[in-house]
Order: sequence, then C-alpha cells, then structure tokens
Amino acid sequence: MKKLFQYYVASWIVLCLLCNAVVLLVWGNTIGLPLLPAGFWIAFALVDLSFVGQLVCVWFAFQKGNEELFARLPLIQGSYRNLWLATGVGALVMAIPSLKPWMATVIALVLLALELRTVLKSLAAAALMETKAGDIRQTTAFVKTMTNRAFAILQNAQGDEEKQVAQEVYDTFRYSDPVSSGHTKAIEQAVEEAFESYQAACGKETGARLVRLMKERNELARQSKGNT
Repeated sequence: MKKLFQYYVASWIVLCLLCNAVVLLVWGNTIGLPLLPAGFWIAFALVDLSFVGQLVCVWFAFQKGNEELFARLPLIQGSYRNLWLATGVGALVMAIPSLKPWMATVIALVLLALELRTVLKSLAAAALMETKAGDIRQTTAFVKTMTNRAFAILQNAQGDEEKQVAQEVYDTFRYSDPVSSGHTKAIEQAVEEAFESYQAACGKETGARLVRLMKERNELARQSKGNT
C-alpha cells in the first residue's frame, strides 16, 4: 500500500506542476504575471486547492488495512481520473486568455465535489464491510478456537491409539460448520467442557464423547440455518 501511495503522490506532483507551469507560462508570455488581475490569482489558488483536496482524499483511503482499502478502491480510481481531468481541463481553460479564469475554478471545484462524494460512498461501503467482517469473526470464533486447540493436542499426541483419537477429534472440528448462533450456544458450552476432559485424558471415551457432542452441535447449526 505504501508503494501505491508513493506512486500516486509522484503522479500528483508531476500533474500539479505541469498544470501550474502551463498556465503561468502562457499568461506570463501574453499579459505578464505582474499585470494579472486578482480574479486570476483567486482562480489559480482554488484550482491548486482542488489538487490538494484530491491528495488528502486519497491519503485518507490509503491509511486503512487491506480489507478496508479494497472497499475504497473506487475512491482511488476516481481520484486518478479526476486528477487527469483537473490537469487537462483546468490547464486548458486557464491557459486561454480569452476564457474567464473562474471557468477553471468551477471545473476544479466540481471535480473536488465529485471526489468528496466518492469519499462518503467509500466510507459507507468500508463501514458496512468492517461490520460484516466483525460479525463473521464473532460467529466463527468458536470453531476456529476449538480447531486450533484440537490441532495442538494432535501435534503432541503419543502412541498410535492417542494419535488416532486426536486425529478424529481434529477432523471433526476442522470440517464442522464454522458459524455459531444462539441455537448452538448451549451445546457449545457442553463441547468446551467435554474438551477439557478430553485434554486431560486423550482416550477413546473422552474423544468419542467430544465428537458426538460436536456432531450434535453441527446438526443444530444446520437446522438453525434452515429455519432462517
């Protein structure tokens, strides 16, 4: 992400300088910079302000993680488009003395407004994505945690019988329905209690009880999905 932002900044600097150079060279050679009216300099400053606004918007987008950045890709893509438009159209309008400088100002501010609109849309999309990601992490935490605990026991299992039981328990958790719900809460507590007994003594009896409870939990999870 850092390299992508550096690339954008480099493009921004080149295009912003190009726009300013074209405008100042044209007006300097035709009228002379000291003779330019105040309205020109106001328009010139507002065009540059629109460039700065686009840079700030993209900087904000790049401050997020990979998941949030994915939701803000339209903002980054739109900013590239608006950057080129601001450079081309803004420089063209302001570089033609017969045209009014305020026309470039209007164009630049319209592009900045579009950028801000994209920011608001990307914020909403990112917030929705973050909320859903948080819900998914919360509803899948039980199976992930228990799978990791079962795998740790499998890694430390001694003897063929203990390894066979540990493998069966691990596979049961590994291939279980990952989503928990209110319907599975009670039996998941029973699974955790059974796991403590299994962890203390990795035998066939404790392993079989744990597998049976987990299969019952998976059936409840399946039924709860059918009822929604």
